[in-house]
Amino acid sequence: MRRIIEIKDRGIDISSFGEYVADDEHEKIAQLIKENYGQENLYYEAALKGVFTHHGGISNGIRIATEYAMKKNLIRCIVCTSTLAQGVNLPIRYLIISSLYQAQEKIKVRDFHNLIGRAGRAGLYTEGTILLSETFVYSRRRISKAKWRGYLEMLDSRNSESCLSQFLLLVQPVSLEVSYKTTVLYDFYELVLDRYNHAERYKRAVATLLEQFEEKYPLKLFTLKSAINRVNRSLDALESYLLSFLTKDNEQDLDLLVSSTYGYFLANEEEKERMRTIFSAVRAYLLETLNNTDKRAVFSRTLLGIKQLLELEKWVVENSVELINCETTSEILEIIVPKLVEYSENKCLKAVITKSEILGIANMWISGMSYKQILEYATEKNVKIIRRKKEVEIQLGEIIDICDDGFGYASTLIINAISELLRYNYEESEDSCKLIAELSKQMRYGLPTKKSIIIYESGFADRVISLKLAAELRGIRIKTKKHFQRVSKKRREDLLKVLTGFPKIFLDRMSLITKSE
Repeated sequence: MRRIIEIKDRGIDISSFGEYVADDEHEKIAQLIKENYGQENLYYEAALKGVFTHHGGISNGIRIATEYAMKKNLIRCIVCTSTLAQGVNLPIRYLIISSLYQAQEKIKVRDFHNLIGRAGRAGLYTEGTILLSETFVYSRRRISKAKWRGYLEMLDSRNSESCLSQFLLLVQPVSLEVSYKTTVLYDFYELVLDRYNHAERYKRAVATLLEQFEEKYPLKLFTLKSAINRVNRSLDALESYLLSFLTKDNEQDLDLLVSSTYGYFLANEEEKERMRTIFSAVRAYLLETLNNTDKRAVFSRTLLGIKQLLELEKWVVENSVELINCETTSEILEIIVPKLVEYSENKCLKAVITKSEILGIANMWISGMSYKQILEYATEKNVKIIRRKKEVEIQLGEIIDICDDGFGYASTLIINAISELLRYNYEESEDSCKLIAELSKQMRYGLPTKKSIIIYESGFADRVISLKLAAELRGIRIKTKKHFQRVSKKRREDLLKVLTGFPKIFLDRMSLITKSE
């Protein structure tokens, strides 16, 4: 997208992008971007010219507004990652692919063919065009043979990867690409068993593995780290899966549990035996570590690993008095923010150097402040972040990622686990748990009130839009989605007026929920 704007700055006419926009939808989406991000960003500038972006780093409201506008043929040009075309049936006629890599990882062959299959979809267009725009691939095919071969392999659907399961990946060697020409195989099976049978040996083995890999392939260390993280997430999921069958003092048929998984169905005999061994090791660990069936039931309701939950339970006990005495969600947030940062898997949140300001950012998030206002606060407080191993000022994209993913997704898992553990250990914590549940919703959406959250969940999934509608209904207590719908029918014209000048998706949604039956 930046390159498109650069072309315009070099004097090339790109006005046709705006000419193919219908009903001034580009200005409406630009207005939503302005309200969320301000004007000093590439998204706003490009939207005014009819060029839009879609990727995981865009906030939900702008993302769904862009998707809807594309579906309705209101806009024609989106710069996006492959996930948009794979997940949404858009009317794509021209698909331009700039690289076979996304986020430093090569696109899977099956994903590539799913992607190119979206161009010229039946019922939308009679034909579609796919342009591979990476420069010099063909003209230098005899020099850069590996790159040329990579494209040929990608274009051949016979190279599509088999369907896999996360459990199956625990017992199969994993292929890691370290260059265009080279892949290496790593078998994590023994490492998995060490996690449950020899904890200290597991730690040493992981450290040694990372050190040796970095010596050989320093630029590709992230691939091994990602693979180890996938293994650990799979094991956390396996623990939760088995816990759900260990909530009573009865023997479970382990073979039945293993054979009920998709991974077992795909596995060969050796892999099946490995899976049975892993399941047995995990089950033995769970029964030894959690000898109380009630506690196993509590732990099974979370999506965290057992080691993490045991550490978190210890922390909850140590801080129980402070948690139970809290009277507001802000007080609870102040206590739990350090744990949210500690257990978060959000890379941007982990990379923040100025940890003391994370609480301020989180409070602004749950109070409904825009990303622009949060960025201004972070800039004023000189918040620094590690980016490419350098200490730099935090940017808008990182604020969005911290708020939407770090607070809006990852933190809610921790918050809900804290609530479960507090309720399990202290009967008198019911009021505190209600506050924690309220905080979880605030963190999920970045909204301050039950009313604004209900509006968001009713299909107006943008923080700016839901807050504006909530302000229009000031003085009216909204209890449920149905109640909001009834109130909206009475205030239909006022609410439609609020939405004037914003993307069509929100006007259409309001028209839908307020239409006469």
